[in-house]
Amino acid sequence: MKILFICSGKDNDSISPVIENQISILKKYNQTINVFTIDKKGLRGYLKSIIPLRKQIMQSQYDVLHSHYLFCGIVSLFAAPNANHVLSIMGSDIYARYY
Repeated sequence: MKILFICSGKDNDSISPVIENQISILKKYNQTINVFTIDKKGLRGYLKSIIPLRKQIMQSQYDVLHSHYLFCGIVSLFAAPNANHVLSIMGSDIYARYY
């Protein structure tokens, strides 16, 4: 299975340890994992990442898109609305109050 992890971070070396742990476990089960990081912050940064993410998805034909945190999930839905999505809502996404 080919899985694309979508998360925020400056590059693949600065992603969350929780996400790194998930990747290492899945690789033990011979899953192909790629990571797309959204490195720009704020609404504009997330919106600007939609087109590059769409290009990566179209080039590699992933079986599953696994987004970490709510805003990454929204970006992935705009980039590939018909793909198979998994969304991991963690930390402040669960406990924050949005107005």
